[in-house]
Amino acid sequence: MERKISIKSNIIYNTLFQVFNISFPFITGSYVSRTVGAHNLGDINFVQSVIAIVMVISNIGVLFYGMREVAKIRENLELLSKLVSEIVILRLIITIIVILIFLPMIYLIPKFNQNITLFYIIGFSIVINIFEVDWFFGGVEDYKIISMRNIITKALTFLFIILFVKEEKDYYIYATLLILGQGISTLMSFSYFCKLINFKIIGISPFKHLKVLKIFFLSTLIVSIYNSVNTIILGFFQSSDEVAFFIRSKQFQLMGLALTGAISTVLIPRISYYYHNDSEKYLSLLNNSLNYNYIISIPIVIGLLILSKPLNLLFGGEQFLPAAYSLYILAPLIFFMGLSNWIYAQILLPSGQEKFGLKIQTLSAFINIILNFLLIPKFGYIGAAISLFFTEIIAPLFSIYILKKNFKIKLITNSLIKYIIASSVMGAILFPMHLYFSSFTLILFSSITGAIIYFSVLLILKEKIIIQIFQEFVIYSLKKTKK
Repeated sequence: MERKISIKSNIIYNTLFQVFNISFPFITGSYVSRTVGAHNLGDINFVQSVIAIVMVISNIGVLFYGMREVAKIRENLELLSKLVSEIVILRLIITIIVILIFLPMIYLIPKFNQNITLFYIIGFSIVINIFEVDWFFGGVEDYKIISMRNIITKALTFLFIILFVKEEKDYYIYATLLILGQGISTLMSFSYFCKLINFKIIGISPFKHLKVLKIFFLSTLIVSIYNSVNTIILGFFQSSDEVAFFIRSKQFQLMGLALTGAISTVLIPRISYYYHNDSEKYLSLLNNSLNYNYIISIPIVIGLLILSKPLNLLFGGEQFLPAAYSLYILAPLIFFMGLSNWIYAQILLPSGQEKFGLKIQTLSAFINIILNFLLIPKFGYIGAAISLFFTEIIAPLFSIYILKKNFKIKLITNSLIKYIIASSVMGAILFPMHLYFSSFTLILFSSITGAIIYFSVLLILKEKIIIQIFQEFVIYSLKKTKK
């Protein structure tokens, strides 16, 4: 499967994929929040959090493992077909077992039984997930199909939501449309995937992957638990409204994180190759990718802190304004979680140190669960935000402390101070705008003005990445003009 692979185009496509994935709730949010209400939306969020953990179990850690293994043999169609056939069949078997175990729990746990219809609707995504093959396209570094499919299906889903979700009782229809959109998107990719691969049933050994997969599985399961446990515990101890407030602020935070995470994910196949074959290129790419994280995450944190209230007013109305207070707590995590993703995807994964990553994630999950039980009963969704904040700060700091013994990690890059200065200038100019503009006008004007200010300051400071992008843009424009 030889193909010309461009890191830049893959970063663009994967960024589009991640942003649409995370921002989709906001595209629909302004309409749905006002239509179905915070309480019903909170019920949907609660069920989605439970199903997310179940799906992680049925996924058995395939995302990163599959991506890495596919990258190793992507030019050998025979071996590649055998590998992906084994992974798909293994997921099918595991998913059937998971469904048989999970179904009785819906009836036995009272909180689940209260939302039984939603569990059936949203739970169907577990079945759909059998056919999810984004790990394959990530391994062959083809993010175009993932991105374009995602944009098309989410646009259609939004159209149908506008057409069919008209009043509060339509939240079942809303949940159904979300799952239908996911199903169409997944099947589109799987159909294309089947054209590229000679699927095998005979002569394969799906269970041989379990030995290595268990590390990836435990890692993703633990991450999922401490990403979802806040919402689940919040759902048991507090109202559905508080669940909705917490999820809304978390969605804003995850949307910012998606922009930084897209780069780390795209670079996994390439950086794994360099780690084993060219140490000089590995270290260079490692340093550049860290700067990409910084250059994106720092101004987004500042922007979200300034625009927290206007954003929640715009996308949910007055009833979602309390979510602004948890967003103040969660926004800085874009920086720290971006750092965690960088450490895992570009240091631990290429060097085969998944077990160390698992230990860090286990520690984080343990701390997070304890803090949740201590803080949520008393402080509600604010307690959930505080718990997540401290957990996500501990993970990268502890990782860095341990890894510095074996890796030459230089977190204070030459460009970091420039990003901080540029973001500070941007924030200082944008903050007073609250006094003069309304919500939508403020967000639009701040986004455009903020970007111009930020990148202009970086140009003045002669920041390497920005100068390189600017030069490439000028060269591209001149070529187009000559044509």
